[in-house]
Amino acid sequence: MWLSYVEQYSQRAELYYLLRNDSHKRKGFMTEALSEVIRYGFENMNLNRIQALIADRNIPSKKLLQRNGFSFEGTMREDYVVDGKSEDSNCYSLLKHEWQANTSNKRENYFAQ
Repeated sequence: MWLSYVEQYSQRAELYYLLRNDSHKRKGFMTEALSEVIRYGFENMNLNRIQALIADRNIPSKKLLQRNGFSFEGTMREDYVVDGKSEDSNCYSLLKHEWQANTSNKRENYFAQ
């Protein structure tokens, strides 16, 4: 999992991740890693926006991003090619102020219990 500057001066980056081995899937590795990558991006890289492009059929990635506060922005039609066939990508993003509000709410709910 990594963040790649799309535009450093615009304070945004694109999130990339891949878990190939099926035996490692559904064990929470991506969930654990993503929260730290997001935190690092906003706190250490001074990002304002993190975006991710995923295939529409990639339901686990969609759920992962949504659980971490990402919002669906739209579909990039014929964004990439697989085996000679054009495929669409769905764009999800998270803004720093959204992450801060979400992080603050999680802390408040944790201490309220």
